[in-house]
Amino acid sequence: EGIAPNILYFLGDPDPLKYDGAWNTGYEFGMNYGSWYLNKRVGGTSSHIANDYFLETYYDWVKVTIWRWGSEISVWVNGDYIGTYVDSTYNLGYVGIGMVKINPEKTPLLVDWAKVYYSAYPPYAKY
Repeated sequence: EGIAPNILYFLGDPDPLKYDGAWNTGYEFGMNYGSWYLNKRVGGTSSHIANDYFLETYYDWVKVTIWRWGSEISVWVNGDYIGTYVDSTYNLGYVGIGMVKINPEKTPLLVDWAKVYYSAYPPYAKY
């Protein structure tokens, strides 16, 4: 059936929402079992910032943490540091979640809870 990514949008705006459900502007962090990506969306078009593979494969619940400081975007998954990437295109916007729906019975979007807050301090040590 295919495997679809789960996506966290931040500092963005869905309006106008693309035909495929992707946001118009902002950043998107997507993960798909053993891999992840960080993209920037401008006018509905996605451009690559970074991507890689996880050291471990996440098949269960995950906690994604993103800390934006100046032009730096730092990312952690389950407390494990993924990296810091530089882009200063967006400084404000909405936060949202999404998925690619290939088969709703096999790829449901399940969210236990979500929390957004502002902090001048990183949530974890970077390394």
